[in-house]
Amino acid sequence: MTSPARILGSDPVLAVVHGRRGDHNYVAYLSVTDVDAFHRRAVAEGAEILKAPVTESWGRRERALRSADGHRFTLGEPVA
Repeated sequence: MTSPARILGSDPVLAVVHGRRGDHNYVAYLSVTDVDAFHRRAVAEGAEILKAPVTESWGRRERALRSADGHRFTLGEPVA
């Protein structure tokens, strides 16, 4: 399986929010180790926030964003 960092480049946050908006709209779910830190970096890099970090009833902390090039991503981590 290819890691998210390999798919998105060496820095997932920068790769997610960099680029030109196209006519595509892919969706991906990425497991991360710190949803809140990822959220802060994505906001700082200008990502469009679709869902702020929230702890869901199914035991995961999740958030969602749209990258500058139109891709939608949900990021999550298990809640201890």
